Amino acid sequence: MSKLNHKPRFEGALAKSIPGASFVFAMEQLEANFNKENQEKLERAWREVELEQYIKIPLLLDHYGIDKSLSEEIRNHLLVFALAQDVVPGFMVDRKLNERPGRGRPKKIPAKMLYDFAKLRRAGIGPSEAVRKLNAKGPWKNAVPHGINARYSEHDRQGSLDELFRKVEEDERTK
Repeated sequence: MSKLNHKPRFEGALAKSIPGASFVFAMEQLEANFNKENQEKLERAWREVELEQYIKIPLLLDHYGIDKSLSEEIRNHLLVFALAQDVVPGFMVDRKLNERPGRGRPKKIPAKMLYDFAKLRRAGIGPSEAVRKLNAKGPWKNAVPHGINARYSEHDRQGSLDELFRKVEEDERTK
């Protein structure tokens, strides 16, 4: 089974692409001058590519731990699912239980950080500049989340900024 955003890591012959110079040449010739001879070259080159791919199927089965003693139909079915789980996002399994990344409210912003942000905003500094200043130095260097202005606005609408100021200032005095 694959993990979300997992890229398959192959080794040996599975990590090497099939040299396709003769196949590409045949395709170019076929497009430029469609004739019986060029069509035969194309078909011969394609058979060579298919043979190389067919030889690598048992290696793929080994890579994904698929039992070769199973019927060809079941092996192919398992192989399709194994490859899809490595490549197609809709087939990938997210191993994080009960977590939905990127949804919902961001993690709690420390009161002191919000307090420092609010002081800058109340001093007339815009939200982007306030975030830049907090991220530039001090205890919040490169740690201020983008959602801090929304949280500040939420507290402002609810009228709880003064309460936040009192709590933080009280904590500062008790240190």
